[in-house]
Amino acid sequence: MTQTTAASAAEIRAAIDFESEYVVHARDGGAWTHPEAAEHRTLHGIDVWHIVRRSRHYSADVRLFERGVLTLASATAALRFMPAAIYEEYFSSSDDCEDSTADSEAGAACAATAPTMPTPPNAQGRTRR
Repeated sequence: MTQTTAASAAEIRAAIDFESEYVVHARDGGAWTHPEAAEHRTLHGIDVWHIVRRSRHYSADVRLFERGVLTLASATAALRFMPAAIYEEYFSSSDDCEDSTADSEAGAACAATAPTMPTPPNAQGRTRR
């Protein structure tokens, strides 16, 4: 899931499902994290659209990844919005992996199936602003 496209506002709008929930991640150093406040960990699709729509006022790059994953990246911050169903598909099995160790058979299986998620570029490449 690392392919990104330079998308127009219309393509981004079409990719956002207003009826769906989106899981929010913030880039903290080298890792994606959930916001600390529980009420900021998920947003409705319409709220994601409003954030994306306003991002040009903050010079944020908007990237559209496969399966509706969006990232916003500015010089100082990065956010990722992932449809909840896609998040569950990629990460629900990781909850089962937390109790396993790297030495165990289950731990090795978890490490082998860990997904690669998109990382926003540092304001390089073709994006919609």
